[in-house]
Amino acid sequence: MQINLFGQRNPLGSGRHFGEFCDALKSLNLIGDSINEYDYFKDFDYHAFIAGAGGNDVNVHFFDINSIQDNHWPTLPGVNVHWAIFESTILQSDYLAWLNEAQFILVPSAWGKGVLISNGMPAERIDVVPEGVNSDRFHPYLRKNYQNANDDMYRVLVVSKFEQRKGFPELLEGYAQAFGTDNSAQLILKSDNLWMKSLPNNSYDKDISRLSQMATEAGIKNAVFLNGVMSDQDMTHLYNACDVLLFPSRAEGWGLPLIEAMASGLPVATTCYSGHSEFLEPVQNYVGIIDHKMVPMGTDGCEGEWAKAEADDISACLVNMRTNRNHFQRLAMEAASTIRSNYSWRNAAEAFITAIQARMELFKVSINI
Repeated sequence: MQINLFGQRNPLGSGRHFGEFCDALKSLNLIGDSINEYDYFKDFDYHAFIAGAGGNDVNVHFFDINSIQDNHWPTLPGVNVHWAIFESTILQSDYLAWLNEAQFILVPSAWGKGVLISNGMPAERIDVVPEGVNSDRFHPYLRKNYQNANDDMYRVLVVSKFEQRKGFPELLEGYAQAFGTDNSAQLILKSDNLWMKSLPNNSYDKDISRLSQMATEAGIKNAVFLNGVMSDQDMTHLYNACDVLLFPSRAEGWGLPLIEAMASGLPVATTCYSGHSEFLEPVQNYVGIIDHKMVPMGTDGCEGEWAKAEADDISACLVNMRTNRNHFQRLAMEAASTIRSNYSWRNAAEAFITAIQARMELFKVSINI
């Protein structure tokens, strides 16, 4: 039996999930010998898989490739597993149809499982396998080295794509209320939407320009914009050099920047709803939780609901965390220990293998790894 993983490595969240998970599985002695990785977008990988496909294989699909490429990949022999990562509470019919093609479904959070059940998926077909964080790359051990006793600057970091789901209007207004004209504070925005580089008409540059304009219109005079692909090493420096991550997201499938920041010992100001509640709830007393209210998602609520944080609540949380800066830094170090221990990619790989073994018994398929 082989375990075949289908996705694509890239700098986006889904691509990083795929790559980190593949590496963690491959690193497991003996099991790693049975892992095959296939890039959906490479013809060579397509032909290589079709030539060697086996009826006892487990095929794990990280997204619906045929919604992007017209029926390029057929239904594969063996047991097909679909990894469902989403932000809405009402799922579209074509997405549900894709999930229904799988023998069973993986989700990264209990919240995600609840959403699937509310959309008609049988609970017995769903397993929760949390995603992870690379605890070798994102850790707090050199964080004190970044602290300069003569530097009173309070650096508020945002690592989120510039889109409605991330709550940018309220984020900018909330920051402006707290520190918009404060020369001892700085808003650092890593918010360019990298996938837009593939779109026509300079969409990427226009998006960056619009974010800058919104920051100016909000009255923010101390913003710094970081654009382009950044390595994990660069991101580690960034997390360690800042004082708080501002993350008032309305909904997440998982929330990779948030968990990376927490693993790095960076205090966070965040909403606690949807996929990121999976790793936030165990440490919710160690972070700055931003109040929210539930509002319709999509036109007339066609996608369900999500969490909206108001500017006043974002501002209040930021001011409180700066006022109690040392206290929240101590809490963040405690949260980092819990996050790194319980939510590594190795833990994700082990949870996956446990789920697979249980399912293979259910399907009466021999697992000889």
